[in-house]
Amino acid sequence: DKLAASESAESSVGTLLNLGDCREKLGQTATAWATFEKAAATAKRAGDDEQRRAEATRRASVLEPKLTRLTLAITLPPAGTTVLMNGNPIDAAAWNTPLPVDPATYAIVVQAPGYVPYRTNIVLLAGTSRRSVTIPPLVVSLVAPVASGGPVGPVAPFAPQPATFAPVQPSLVVAGRTATPTWSATRGVAVGAGIVGAAALGAGIYFGVHANDLRDRSNALCPDVLCPDPEGLRLNDDAKRSATRANIGYAVGGGAIAGAIVLWMVGRPHAEVMLAPVVGRDSAGATVAGRF
Repeated sequence: DKLAASESAESSVGTLLNLGDCREKLGQTATAWATFEKAAATAKRAGDDEQRRAEATRRASVLEPKLTRLTLAITLPPAGTTVLMNGNPIDAAAWNTPLPVDPATYAIVVQAPGYVPYRTNIVLLAGTSRRSVTIPPLVVSLVAPVASGGPVGPVAPFAPQPATFAPVQPSLVVAGRTATPTWSATRGVAVGAGIVGAAALGAGIYFGVHANDLRDRSNALCPDVLCPDPEGLRLNDDAKRSATRANIGYAVGGGAIAGAIVLWMVGRPHAEVMLAPVVGRDSAGATVAGRF
């Protein structure tokens, strides 16, 4: 905060480099990247600080591939539409454009005169490269306009608000309904793991039944502990091998099916499953939200 105050009072390349370093360590990748870019531009204008200009350019290029970019997809907005992100206005020129943002939780409000405001929240985790929020058409407000000196009140019930936590990925609009994608590469892996697991379990069951049959045949030929019958001994060895294969099949099959279940649950398109840290004054933990 002191570096930010110093930069606000009097900008300098050194302050900007230190401020960018702080922002990067705090996980504010977009802010850090923008700060390093500003430091490089300031050093270039000064013309006498090539070493710091090169360092600022290097730090910015290292951060650029790690940036989280958020697109606010808005089509045919009504006249006077404004967009706020955590209370800060987003210029119309930045709509429908991937914007570098810090990993954080954002409250997005889209409003226009005569329309019901649209509100949604989005959690952007560190490591996320691109996300998109599709803003649906705003609903016309049913509240009567305010007349000078006259009564104020609704002429009809308020239109229902959109869902508080809207999907981040673009949705597919079919016959006026919103269909959320449910398939992903992770779920494809889950199906493959499930097939492998089912096959392994089937093999385990087969070898288990076969081992029991061989054991019964061996016991019929060798009822005592010491067995002089070579055929009985052979059957006993075969039973042990089949039992080992059965155990391997059970272990592989059970593990594969358990993994398939986990992959299926977490494999919904990433906008539907979100995990975010929660840190309070006296506690720390995590929240998870989504649909499985």
